[in-house]
Amino acid sequence: MVICQRRPFGWVGEHFQHVGHDSITHVVLQVFRMDRMCYEERKENIRLVLALQWLLHSVILNLNILVSILYFLLIYNPQTDRLGLTNISRHVLNTIFILIEFSFNSMPVKFIHVIWGLVLAFLYAMFTLIFWVVTPPPENYIYRVIDWNKPGKTASLIAMLCIAAIGLKALLVAIGKWKIYCMNVKMKQSYLRDSAFQI
Repeated sequence: MVICQRRPFGWVGEHFQHVGHDSITHVVLQVFRMDRMCYEERKENIRLVLALQWLLHSVILNLNILVSILYFLLIYNPQTDRLGLTNISRHVLNTIFILIEFSFNSMPVKFIHVIWGLVLAFLYAMFTLIFWVVTPPPENYIYRVIDWNKPGKTASLIAMLCIAAIGLKALLVAIGKWKIYCMNVKMKQSYLRDSAFQI
C-alpha cells in the first residue's frame, strides 16, 4: 500500500474551486479527500520515509494514549506528586495533540500494526529487566509498578498492559473506519450539492 503520491497543483486547485460558497467543513473534507487518495495507492511506490512515518504514527497513536492513562492510574500520586507543567506536557498535552491529529488525518489504522507496539513494549520490558539486574537494590527499578523483585506481579501487569494495548488498537481501528465512513458520506452529500449548483 502506498502511503503518499505527489499530485500536481492543478489537481489540488480543482477541489477548492467551490470553497467560496461552501463552509469551512467543505475545506476540511476536501483536504481529507486528498489525504485519503494519497494513502490508497499501489504497493510498489511506497517511499521509505513515508512508510516509517506510518509505522511511527501507528505506534505512537496507540502507546501515547495508553502511557498517559497508565501514568495517571498507576504512577501519579496526588498526595506526593505535583501536577506541574512537566507532567501536563508529557502526559496530557501530547495525548490531546495525537487525538486531534488522528481526528483530522486519514492515515490508515490497521489492526495488524498492534504488533509494532507490542514489540516496543517487549523491548521496554527487557530494558527494565536488564536495569533491574545491573542496578544494586533497593532502587533497582525505573517505576515502582514494574519491580522485578516481584516477578509474578510485574509479569501479570505486563500481560494486562499488552491486552489493554490490543483492545485500544481495536477501538482506534473501529473509530478510524467510522471516521472514514462519515467523511465518505459527507463528501458524497457535498459532491451532490456541488453538482446541483453547476446545473
